[in-house]
Amino acid sequence: MDNTITDFSAKEPALGYFYQFLYSLFRLIKSKNIEASVRIECLDDVEIIDDSLDLVQTKLHIKSIANLSDSSPDFWKSIRVWGDNINENRIDIDKTMFTLVTTAKISKSSFLNYFTITKNRDETLFTESEILDKLVYVATNSNSTTNKKSYDLFLNLSGDIQKKLINNIIIIDASLSISDLLIEIKHELRLSVFTDKLNLLTDRVIGNWMVFGVKHLTGLIPEITYKQLHSTILDISNSFKEDNLPNDFLDEIKITDEEAELLGTKMFIKQLELISLKTTSRLVKNAISDFRRAYEQRSRWIREQLININEEEAYEKELVEKWNTLFALLEDECGEISNDEKLIELSKVFYKSFFVEKVPRIFIKKNFTSEYLIRGSYHILSDKKIIGWHPKFEELL
Repeated sequence: MDNTITDFSAKEPALGYFYQFLYSLFRLIKSKNIEASVRIECLDDVEIIDDSLDLVQTKLHIKSIANLSDSSPDFWKSIRVWGDNINENRIDIDKTMFTLVTTAKISKSSFLNYFTITKNRDETLFTESEILDKLVYVATNSNSTTNKKSYDLFLNLSGDIQKKLINNIIIIDASLSISDLLIEIKHELRLSVFTDKLNLLTDRVIGNWMVFGVKHLTGLIPEITYKQLHSTILDISNSFKEDNLPNDFLDEIKITDEEAELLGTKMFIKQLELISLKTTSRLVKNAISDFRRAYEQRSRWIREQLININEEEAYEKELVEKWNTLFALLEDECGEISNDEKLIELSKVFYKSFFVEKVPRIFIKKNFTSEYLIRGSYHILSDKKIIGWHPKFEELL
């Protein structure tokens, strides 16, 4: 079956959500208020809680960028959302701004120009009462079925509420595209790291922002705060210092029994089975998680040129040297023991004592101290049969 997308029916909504997330990040990162925060898909597409409340509707157009007219669905759908919040007393209209951010451009002849931030309302061709009359006229006389509920809601607002609403509406037309937003976000981050690390920082800040967004949308956090964002940027920026590296795999990978069994042919799994650890045991699943995380993290550092092959090889050499020292203790303890069960018992104690309960304090960078990288790197070495846990691993495997 051909899964090729030949139109924008799937792309535009998906990009619309991405645009919404990026715009919320853009607004918060530019805020000068350290107490600012944002919420997504609560009262509106985006809520900016800054010095006041700003309800933001975001509209991304990629298939065709049509001009906004007096009866544009983008505008009237926004009116419906805002009016519903007013009617349900969810907001204080006197302390709320209503912003429509759209990549479309307002037609020169449309009265919607009254609401743009680039125009001084005192210099427009229309007065406030004339704008209100025009809105009422469109809502009363338009035949648009798409906008009907929006028209009805607006007409049912009291005259006083209608005036307050239109006084607090701002339209940002011909707004930043996704590419433009990425550039602006990168610009805001430019002083946080050296220039050659700026793209890497930007990617990770956006990635973390998406994680915040998912947690927020699933109810794990009530909002995303400026302080959270600022702390995240600082942490990531610090990870690009000479004595540190970014940690992109903080969370343990949950491994199922089926996944563990499928990996049974991997050498590092066979090494663990050699000391009588079941493939589906928690210890082996943890080992698989550490292996994957270490492998992916090291691969990413190499791709991004945060470390080079020589540094990786030097790190592995140091790990092997430490293993040699510890393994010598095991070999000496085993001595002339020929009983297989006793050898397995001693090997299991060796593995658990030195590579599970505690690990050698060998760091690829001084301030990158996550233990999964150490444990996972040892499993990578055992997968190559450079090291092992059983005193006779070389001959048995």
